[in-house]
Amino acid sequence: MVSFVTIRFRNSSQPLIRSLCPPLTPSPGASPISSPPPPRQPRTSASLLKPKPAPRLRAAALDEYERAHEALWAQATAVVNVKALIPVVLDQAANTYTKWRSMFLTVLGKYALTYHVLEDEAFPSRPAWVQADCCVLTWIYDTVSRDLQQSLMMRQGPARGAWCYLEDEFLGQKESRALLLETKFRNFRQESLSITDYCRQLESMAASLAEFGEPIGDRQMVLTLLHGLSGKFRHMVSILKMHRPFPTFAEARTHLLLEEMEIDARPPSPPSALVAATPRPAAPGAPGALHLHARERLLQHALLHPPVANALAAAAAANAEVNRLLLADTVVPP
Repeated sequence: MVSFVTIRFRNSSQPLIRSLCPPLTPSPGASPISSPPPPRQPRTSASLLKPKPAPRLRAAALDEYERAHEALWAQATAVVNVKALIPVVLDQAANTYTKWRSMFLTVLGKYALTYHVLEDEAFPSRPAWVQADCCVLTWIYDTVSRDLQQSLMMRQGPARGAWCYLEDEFLGQKESRALLLETKFRNFRQESLSITDYCRQLESMAASLAEFGEPIGDRQMVLTLLHGLSGKFRHMVSILKMHRPFPTFAEARTHLLLEEMEIDARPPSPPSALVAATPRPAAPGAPGALHLHARERLLQHALLHPPVANALAAAAAANAEVNRLLLADTVVPP
């Protein structure tokens, strides 16, 4: 009978079973007895994490990325007038953030520079990155209003910081801004605007509301468009409302543009007050007309027939004769 003793080490939770009997010697030709495998160590959370690349490998990857975009960044640095690429000026009063942001990101994508405004990671120790970031920051300064430009220059941060400041300035406090903009959208009127400008402003406010998380449907766009039309398009409101199926915003705008062209092509009618105030010419046989005719004939006769030296005196005499005839209410025969 073989007895066993269980020994538990202080720093190990796995028991080790050892036999007190002498080890067995394998017979010739038999396979040796293998020792038990070592206990498997539990996997720690650190071993589950992906290893980070070494700084040397990261620097090499950045060098390769900069070499691949060196020519493209040189073209971006050579841009003198960025307003030719981004013709929109960002202004709080005009509410042009949506259009400005879309055009700005398009230009940055053209030169592979979107990383400078959409990512938080910076590389201030790399000259190529610093030069490209200064280029993007200059473009931001050149395409915003003077008030925003002053606020950005006071912060003196990278392009990412300027971008986040503008984003918070126009999209911060979304609920309050959305409430004010939606009220303005519902109560907007055409007044003296053309159909093109009126529709463009409605679309701009709808796009801003969509950024605030309050999108406006196409049907609501049409109803707001009809609600704010001026008086000369009031007859189109009933026509478009009865249209089946209900027109889209693009269709309603097309109908209104055609009606605007037809209204502008009509000849203007004279105002009724002007027609009533216009004096009518005197009848040929009226006394006043004959008196005026006599005045003209006498003046012409006095200026043509007398000598030049007596022309003014003859004219004065003729004028006095005409006044006498007018007082006597006589008519001079032609």
